[in-house]
This record gives sequence, structure tokens and C-alpha cells, in this order.
Amino acid sequence: HSILQDMTPAQIASTVWAFATLRVPHKAMLFALAERLATPDFLRQFEAPDLADTAWGYATLGVRHEPMIEGLVALLREPEGPLADFELHDVANTAWALAKMKVQDAELMERLAEHVMAKGLLAQSSAQDIADILWAFATVELRHEDLFSGIVQRLRDTELLQEFEGPDIVNVAWALAALGIRHEDVMANLAERLHDQEIQQSLSVQQMNNAAWAFKTLSVPFESDGVNAAPDTENSARRDPGLAADFEQWQRETQGEQDVDLSQDVEEEEGAAWTGQASQGWEEENEEPAGQYANQDTALDLQAQLEAEIAEQERLMQQEDGGGAGQG
Repeated sequence: HSILQDMTPAQIASTVWAFATLRVPHKAMLFALAERLATPDFLRQFEAPDLADTAWGYATLGVRHEPMIEGLVALLREPEGPLADFELHDVANTAWALAKMKVQDAELMERLAEHVMAKGLLAQSSAQDIADILWAFATVELRHEDLFSGIVQRLRDTELLQEFEGPDIVNVAWALAALGIRHEDVMANLAERLHDQEIQQSLSVQQMNNAAWAFKTLSVPFESDGVNAAPDTENSARRDPGLAADFEQWQRETQGEQDVDLSQDVEEEEGAAWTGQASQGWEEENEEPAGQYANQDTALDLQAQLEAEIAEQERLMQQEDGGGAGQG
């Protein structure tokens, strides 16, 4: 593991991100890197985006390494730590990763929320970041009123709403329902997007059911045509008949897959490759992680290329200054 031991924080972040994006875990590599990441002094060398990307990568691949997680949480809690430099995307990736890895740390989540509000980061938020933050807070069952108020205002932006992809819409609807945040106009806008045939085709049966569960749970009345429809306060049980018909048709077309928990967390569909084990750093639950990239040879080729590039960089550095890359 000499190459892995000499990788810089930026190189580690890029490598973990690449393998996570391809959904191809390499157990030996991830374990070796996690051991390095569990060293506080080394972890402090990470720039904010690299730290967030690394956390996201491990969570995406389903790797829960307790010492690494403890080090990350401790670092983010430091008053002068890297959290001060987080942009919204870094907050979203980190919050999502913590929730995905089932880290219950209300204090840290509160700090993430307060950072977002203090820096005014919601002003230029993307659809993906909004969805990830909402899902993360709903998953750990934590409400932050100021943050959610700001997010609801952003969800009233119809231009932003058009950026949401199908799973993001479901994540938002599910999170709002799970947290008990009821805004009829926002849910009407989400329903309008769910009417889109393209959006529906991008969703799984479980995701469609999660969306249906969200609207039913919130008992949100809204008009079936037009965005930003006025709330109907006289009939709180009325729901969009067009959307209801869409869900019913979807259910009919997918018979045999209907016995699903309508309150299931939408992210759980993908599954995790491993969960934590104190002695080893992880435990294999499945031989392959769900949604694994079809062509593993591509990822292995990428690993070989990355290692070759790192080795070449080390060789050039040795020629220049007569020394190797530091180990942090």
C-alpha cells in the first residue's frame, strides 16, 4: 500500500469520489485509506470540498469505518475547523453522508444548519443540494426551523423547481412529510412536476409509493392543473384526482411489486454494501452493493491509471527535490 500511504488529501478525495461515482468498491483500498483518514492530523490537511467529497464517497459505497467517522465528526465540531469554509454543496454532501451512515449527532447537524443560515448559502442553492439537505435532516429526525423556512422559500421558486429530477422531487416530498412540514403551495408545485410522464418514468415503484405516502400523510389539498395553485382550506382531505389516477395506473402496471412500505426512506432502496464493525472497520452484508456499476473492468482500469499517475508524480517530485511525497 505504499502508493496509498503517500497519497495527498486531494488525491484521496478524487479517488474515493471516482470509485463512488462508478459504484465500484475496492475493499482493500478503501480500508487502507480509511485507516489514514482516522488520523486527526492528516484529516486536518483536507480542504473543505475534499473532506465533503470523501465523506460522500464512503457513504455512497456503504462503507462505515468508525474511527474515520469519529475523526470527521470531531473535526467538524472544532470552532476553527473546516466547517467555516463549507459552501452549500459541501454541507449537503456532508449532511447526506452522515445520515446515510446513520450517524446520530444532533449537535453537528445543528451546526451545519446554522452555518448555512449565517452565511446565507441558500440564496444560490441547487435543486440537488436542497433535496439532499432535506433528506438528511428527515432521516435523522431533526428539525431546524430557520433552515426549513429558508428551504421552503426556495421551493416556491418555480425556476428552481424545474431543475429537480424525479428522485429529488420524491426526496423532498418524503422529507417534508416525515418532518411534518405542511405547505400546500409547495406540495402543489411538487405534484405538478410529478404529473410529467418523463418524471414518472424515471421513478421506481417504491419511489412512486413514497410520493403517494407523502401527499397522503400531509393531507394536502391542491389544484390539479397549474403551478402555485391557491390552497383550499375548506376541504383538507381533497387531493389531486389526476395525480391519484397516475399513482393508481402505476400500481396496476407493476402488479406483484405493490407490497411495499409507503413510509420507507427513499434512499434505502439502493442499499448499502457494508455497515460498521469495530474490529474490521466494516462488515459485508451483500456480496455486491445494489446499483453496482455494470463494467467493473472500467473501474479497475481507472484504479490502475490513478496508481500509475501517482507513481509518476512521485518520480518527478523525487527528481526535482530528491525526496518523496509526505505521508501527512
